[in-house]
Amino acid sequence: MAGTGKLRIVLIGTVVASIALQGCATTSGAPGVAGSTATEQAIGQCAASLIISAGVGALIGAAIGGSNSAGTGALVGAAVGAGACAVLLQVADEEDKRQIREAERAAVLANASRSKTIRTKSGKTAEVTTKVTAAPIPRAAPADGGTTTAVASSEPPPAFTNCRYSEQTISVDGQSAGSGRQLWCRLDTGDWQPIKS
Repeated sequence: MAGTGKLRIVLIGTVVASIALQGCATTSGAPGVAGSTATEQAIGQCAASLIISAGVGALIGAAIGGSNSAGTGALVGAAVGAGACAVLLQVADEEDKRQIREAERAAVLANASRSKTIRTKSGKTAEVTTKVTAAPIPRAAPADGGTTTAVASSEPPPAFTNCRYSEQTISVDGQSAGSGRQLWCRLDTGDWQPIKS
C-alpha cells in the first residue's frame, strides 16, 4: 500500500503541474492589442516553469524518499525546468526584451524575415531571428475587451487593415529556443501592434 500512496502523490503532483502550466499558456477573448508578444510571454513562462518544476520535484522527492529527499527533488525539478528555458532566461532582462521586441517589430514592418545580433545585459551575444509570414485579418475585438455589457463604450474597437505572423528564434551560446507564433496587425491608425487572440 505504501507504494500506491507514493504513486498517487506523484500523479497528483504531475496533474497539478500540468494544469498550472496550461494556465500560463492559455489566451482568451476576442482579438485586441496585446500587452506582450509571444516571446515576452515565453520568457515569463520560463520563470514560472522553474518554480513549478521545483515544487513538483519536491513532491516527487518526498513521495519517493521521504521528507529528507524533498530538497533533492526540488533541485532536480528546477534543473529540468532550467534546461528547457536556459536560452530564454539569458535574455530575460527588460533591456534584452526591448531589443528583441524592436527586432520583431522591424521585421514585421519590413514584411521580411530578418536576423539581428544583440548584446544582452549580461554581456552575451544573442542571435534573434524573426520569421514573418502573411496572416488573415481577424475580426476586431469589442471595445469593452471581449465582454458584452449594457453600457456602450465611447471608443470604437480597433480595425485591422493588414496582418502578419512572426515567429522568433533566439540563440545564445550555441543553444536555441523558439517562441510561439505572434499575430501582428496594422490598426486603422497605421500603427502595427501585437494582437492577442
